[in-house]
Formats: sequence, C-alpha cells, structure tokens
Amino acid sequence: MTTPAPGAPVFDPGAAHPEFASVRAAAQAGDWPALRQHFAGRTRTDELVMLAVEVAGVEGVELFLTKVAEQEESSTLPEFLLAARCLELAWDARTSKLAKHVSREQFARMREHLCNGEQLLIDVTALEPEHTAAWTYRIKNGVGLEVGQAEARRRYDRVAATDPHSYRAQKSYLNQLYPKWGGSWEAVFAFVRERAAAAPDGAINATLLADAHFERHVWLEDAERRQYWQRPDVVAELHAAAQRSLLHPAFRRDYGWVTAHSLFALAFCLAGRHDLAAPHFRALGDLADPFGWSQLGGSAAEAFTKHRATALRKG
Repeated sequence: MTTPAPGAPVFDPGAAHPEFASVRAAAQAGDWPALRQHFAGRTRTDELVMLAVEVAGVEGVELFLTKVAEQEESSTLPEFLLAARCLELAWDARTSKLAKHVSREQFARMREHLCNGEQLLIDVTALEPEHTAAWTYRIKNGVGLEVGQAEARRRYDRVAATDPHSYRAQKSYLNQLYPKWGGSWEAVFAFVRERAAAAPDGAINATLLADAHFERHVWLEDAERRQYWQRPDVVAELHAAAQRSLLHPAFRRDYGWVTAHSLFALAFCLAGRHDLAAPHFRALGDLADPFGWSQLGGSAAEAFTKHRATALRKG
C-alpha cells in the first residue's frame, strides 16, 4: 500500500488537541459552565497551563472573566485565567520589536498588565499555595517584571516541590536564565541538563536541551552559527536526548508533543543531519510548530516542507 504524500504543514495547536477549539469556543461565547468543565478534575501543571494559554488568546475575554471573578467566590479559576489573559495583554502591548523600538507608553501599558496579573496570581497562590499552574504563571510574569534570578528560582522551586517534572514550569524558568534576562549560558545548560537527566524515560523535558541550543545559536554571528551546529558534541547531546524522550517507547503524546518533535527536527536540520530529523518528521506528519523554521530561509511553511522532504528521503 502506498503511503500518501505529506501535505502542507498545519500550525494550529488545535489540530493535535481538538479540545483546544472547545476551550476557545467556550471562552468566546462567555459560557462559564462549559469553560469551567474543561478545567474540572485537572491537576497536572502542564495541562492547566496549556488550557489557560488557549483562553488567554481569546480577544476581549478579560471582560467576561472579570465579571465571573466578581461573582464566583468558591473558586480561584476565574482569577487564574484572568491573570493568564493579563500576561497575554502585556506582551501584546510590548510587541515583539526590539526594546529600542518600543515606546515608553507601550512599556508602561505592558507593566500595568503584568502588575494586574501579578496581584491576581498572588491572591490565587495565597489561597492555594500548591497551585502549581499559578506558580508557573508567576515565573512567566516575573520575567517581564524583572524580578531577578533569586525570586525566579523561588517561584520555580514552589512548582518543583509538588511537580518536579513540569515541562511548562521548567521552560518558563529557562527563559529567566537566558543572558538577555540577567542569566548566563552556564546557568542555562546546567539547568536543562540537570532536568533532562532527572526526568523519567519518555518524558518531554529533554526538549529543553533543543530549546537551549537553538537559543544559543540565535545569539551567534552567521559564521559562528554554522560552526555551532557542526559541533559533534551538540549533535550527540541532542541525539541522546531525543532517544531518551520523544523516541523512547514510553513517550506519550501529551500537550506540547508537536512543539517538541518540531523543535528537534529543526535542530537536526540546522545541523545538516536530516537522517536524525526524519523520525521526528514522521511522528509529526503534517503537524508542526512554526517556531524557528524561518531560520532556514523562506517562510516557516516553506522551510518545514523543504526540509521534511529531504529528511524523509535520507532517513
């Protein structure tokens, strides 16, 4: 039987997780009972954070959530979701431009939203000290508020005490460790290697290594970038990480699996090791995350399609 040719990449996270569309629809409709049901019984940090991200991306949802928060006294969920929306509004206000191109007024609006979100999260974690998803958002919020390395670590440790293998908390804390936020490359790689080694076989956490190596190459000059991906130690570390995590028999397609496979495929393509990228492309099919693919030239869709074809021929 002939295997159908791959199609165009699908960058919508909801294609891998149909419940995301239902969550967004409930938020758009202002249907609190339906939205609350999506979160009912969920206790895993990463699930709660990923669903909150979907709610936070709905334009105008803050008006609905503010009303619900005023009426709903028996649950911290409305405040948590409203805080997630505040973070979204903060980065929308700042935009993705370099700091020198962001106006003072934009920075002021960003900080206002972050402070509003921070107060909501303080209230949530005061009532529920082990609300690991709220602590994860406090890590994310703290990056924008520039709370510093010690406070960021305190927030991460509050998550790790209950959920030591939360990928979303680790990724949020990793952002704080990058030099652009006051950290260092030594701290970055020490952390990601430690958490990848500590994670159970088949866990997604080793994706932190791919994330860190990609971020490191972004800050190099063009010639240095090519040399970086040609380093045998970099390729060997990523290959070993993939074998222990995404390509391990114990791996399960939990939230974030598409981004994880897409990031490993990207890293191996940058390294010119399409043979090592092939298993990740096969796992993805037509699903993908657009992050980083434009580094290979053209649009994300064009780069993904081109390199997937090369990888599937070679691997």
